[in-house]
Amino acid sequence: MKVMLCVLAFILLPMMAKADTLTLTNNSSLNGAVLYDAELFYVAADYRSGTIHYKIPRAAVARDEINGEKYNQGSPGPGITAYVVDAIVWDVAMNPSSTRLKNQMTTTLATSAKTNPPKPKPLPASAGNDVLTLSNNSQHEGSLVKMTRSAVTFKDNNSVKETSYDRKKVKLVTVGQ
Repeated sequence: MKVMLCVLAFILLPMMAKADTLTLTNNSSLNGAVLYDAELFYVAADYRSGTIHYKIPRAAVARDEINGEKYNQGSPGPGITAYVVDAIVWDVAMNPSSTRLKNQMTTTLATSAKTNPPKPKPLPASAGNDVLTLSNNSQHEGSLVKMTRSAVTFKDNNSVKETSYDRKKVKLVTVGQ
């Protein structure tokens, strides 16, 4: 029963995440369910051939338009394929408290590291250069902190605390470099 629930969660969670169009600094773009945490964007993008999962460093992202677009035509472009990851990485991003998933990911990544040495981590982007545009077109300058299925957490430059916005009220996040 637990295995069936885990499989069902893996299938349904990407569908429940809100869909966006992520544009990279190399002008490539993809549609999919997007999360953000710890300087990384996690994307589950649907293609005719199935769902492909991505882990994209913040430094490679120009903007995230929250628009409901989840499906992609054709196959992933060359500017995007470098960020493809195993589906378990997406699962851990969706369920950060799951010890079982973290253990499984550690095993998967250790096996993968033997054939694919890890790439150097990008330097963190400058804080305070992001722009959050709400549905009413008001804009806030500051730092993107986190994106979940239901909220976007942002720290405005004019505030000492972080604010969580309902994702339905966010139109665009422009990522400063």
